[in-house]
Amino acid sequence: VAFLRSTKNLKVFFNPCCIKCGGISPVGPVVPAVLGRAAECAQAFARASLAPVHIVRGGFERFSALYPFLRTQKIIYTVTELENLLTYPVEVIAGLLYMGDQKQLMDAGVLGDLKISAVVSILQSDTQSMRGSQAVLNVPAADSVDSDLFSCFEKICSFIESHILRGSRVLVVSREGRSRCSAVTMAFLMYHLAYSLEASHTGVVRTHQLHKDMQCTGP
Repeated sequence: VAFLRSTKNLKVFFNPCCIKCGGISPVGPVVPAVLGRAAECAQAFARASLAPVHIVRGGFERFSALYPFLRTQKIIYTVTELENLLTYPVEVIAGLLYMGDQKQLMDAGVLGDLKISAVVSILQSDTQSMRGSQAVLNVPAADSVDSDLFSCFEKICSFIESHILRGSRVLVVSREGRSRCSAVTMAFLMYHLAYSLEASHTGVVRTHQLHKDMQCTGP
């Protein structure tokens, strides 16, 4: 990840928080700008490496303000350290909506760092007994094509919206944080932001890909 003090001069496309050099914003408006030294450097690194290079809009200062728990001065990691790095849920709507897996749900540190106030749990196990003060909506749907998740969409979307409108942060979780989690998130984007099915699918896929790319490149 390339940090810089100002990102006003970039011939790239970016979302409100993070951009992938030469890529497309996973959510939000796409804003082209003028090619700057940071973008040139990022493109050179991207061509020379096997991993994508990201430029954080706003620089290290803004990144530190938004994600203080991810700050580090460590630049060299062992293979074991990289394999054991703590991963966080995918941020779909900045500061409001996240997608994660069961392991992240049960990690009090992750919930605390992200200030999660409400959880939509799409697990077959009951999470009412989980520690913490989060409001929990349990949707016991199996990870199967036969599961009737569609009939729960209205209840789920109303629950998420009621918390987001108060500025509370919501985490949507399934066992692996993939299919069921993504389906619910797409439904909410269509319900709350009036996205089309194609736009909501594209947004979730690109958000997942950006999250995956950043995990591959390390802190």
